[in-house]
Amino acid sequence: MKWSILYRSLALWTTYHASQVSRSRFLARCDELCRVGVRFSVGVVGVKESFEALAALRDELPSEVYLWVNAYKGEASYYSTREREFLQGIDPLFEFNTRFYESAGRPCYTGSAVVSVDDEGAIRRCHFVSQQLGNIHSVGFEGELVDRPCPNQSCHCHIGYVHLQDLPLAEVFGSG
Repeated sequence: MKWSILYRSLALWTTYHASQVSRSRFLARCDELCRVGVRFSVGVVGVKESFEALAALRDELPSEVYLWVNAYKGEASYYSTREREFLQGIDPLFEFNTRFYESAGRPCYTGSAVVSVDDEGAIRRCHFVSQQLGNIHSVGFEGELVDRPCPNQSCHCHIGYVHLQDLPLAEVFGSG
């Protein structure tokens, strides 16, 4: 009973990298999350060599699981119009991800309502902010979870900019 309450209150941003794990193994973990009632989304990096794997992943994930595409920004004009349309077909919000967002000093949900936790339990406000706030294995870490402005000049990844309070994305994703 205790675990089912935890699972219902947990929401995960997961990331699939075809070079690091097989699609079947990743999908088995996704099935497990669905089975126990954990809300989650799946992210992928939108490099051209991954397009086939991306399409297969979208076909095999449950339709209610949001698949977000983190746009590759290493080259100007990296995507053709046709490629952008393909990616938008997978992720309707793809165009939000094709730019950098000035974030320094802007209000952000990270660090209070949203945190990043690594495999050691270290809590950071964001995957892109190195300062550690505490550890989930320590008593009282919750006291460090407070609102603070973004310390970075810009946000360039979906798992970062999606939490900027003045973008309309919180309305899209709601509580998870």
